[in-house]
Amino acid sequence: MLTSARACSALLTFALGALLFTGCKKEEEAPQAVPIPSAAPAPVKATEDAPQAAQGSAAGSAAPTEAAPTPSAAPTPTEQPKAVAAPSIDGCCSALQALAKDPKANATVKSKAASAAAMCASTSKLVKEGKAPRSTALTQIRATMAGSAPSACN
Repeated sequence: MLTSARACSALLTFALGALLFTGCKKEEEAPQAVPIPSAAPAPVKATEDAPQAAQGSAAGSAAPTEAAPTPSAAPTPTEQPKAVAAPSIDGCCSALQALAKDPKANATVKSKAASAAAMCASTSKLVKEGKAPRSTALTQIRATMAGSAPSACN
């Protein structure tokens, strides 16, 4: 009987310890969503107050009132940043055309040069308009040539 009492006491102690251990754990709160604005707020333009304009016209001032220009920190959503003309890739395009017609070049190089020259002609217009970066266009041309691009394309 003594052994069963010890076993029961040990089991009860173990159960209470487990219950206390699990009961002491602090429950973690669920993560909360933080709202993030999807777009920047539209800039507010400064306007001339109506009472000041009325006072200026009532005083009969001969000098016209001019509104002070407001500095714009960022372009409005309707304004597009103006493209800056980058150096052209015309030298690379002409070198590719010459390589495509070079009698000393093998057929594989001529084929690659012809396809790169066609791509170069269409990409050149985008580079001149500032719609495509020059470095990206030259990278695409060098990739098309697979290591045998003319030095003008570097």
